[in-house]
Amino acid sequence: MDFVYRGRNFTLVGASERDHIVSVIRNTEAFYELDLLEYMQWAIAKREGKRRAGLVLDVGANIGNHAVFIGTFIAKHVIAIEPNPESLVCLRENLECNLEDYTIHDCALGASTGRGRVHMPENAADNLGMARIVADDEGLINIRTLDDLIAEQNDVLGITTPVTGMKIDVEGMEIPVLKGARDMLLRDSPELFIEAATSKQLAEIEVFLDEFGYRKVATWAATPTHHFTTKRNVTTRLSILTYKVRRRLKYRLKWLSGRA
Repeated sequence: MDFVYRGRNFTLVGASERDHIVSVIRNTEAFYELDLLEYMQWAIAKREGKRRAGLVLDVGANIGNHAVFIGTFIAKHVIAIEPNPESLVCLRENLECNLEDYTIHDCALGASTGRGRVHMPENAADNLGMARIVADDEGLINIRTLDDLIAEQNDVLGITTPVTGMKIDVEGMEIPVLKGARDMLLRDSPELFIEAATSKQLAEIEVFLDEFGYRKVATWAATPTHHFTTKRNVTTRLSILTYKVRRRLKYRLKWLSGRA
């Protein structure tokens, strides 16, 4: 799938022509969940004084759609974390074709180390993004904590930049991922963009993150992805409201010009 965004050419491959993410990219000729990605860029740039972030994580990177955008427009270095072997093939190709500065970890994240296996729901035949990891001592998937992974990055690659932002899309395993990232949350207080498909999942995330001073300030994407930040105040909420109004107006005018 080839498309142009902001004057740049991008090439992305998918595991199947019928896959949901692949279909959206092909039909829109744009990044999947572009509304979320553009908002992430705005929110992180605002935090960084309009500069690119040093390090942003994509947890549950799938084929790399979000990681490519992050590595191109948001961060100097992106860490993509994906355990599904089927997705990893595409992820590696997509990042190699579109980025220069990135790291891929072929593992799952959890509250503690262990083993797991890929589970696909019965209704997910054409949506690779719905794959989730379930604990299984005999499984082939390595489960690590994010704190251990970040410590390894520091020791092996010398990447000591604080984590500025993190996107988490792990199909219901958000709390275990966050439990394994306590040190990082306390140390770096990154902007968090977390998918929560149900109100119950969202409530559990809100309760957990309250301990670290986080509050939800915005929601984007078809499957709700929520922005949590520790930098919450009236000014933050007003800035987000202004951003939403401007973005809506921008795309409304673009749509009208296309019909003219």
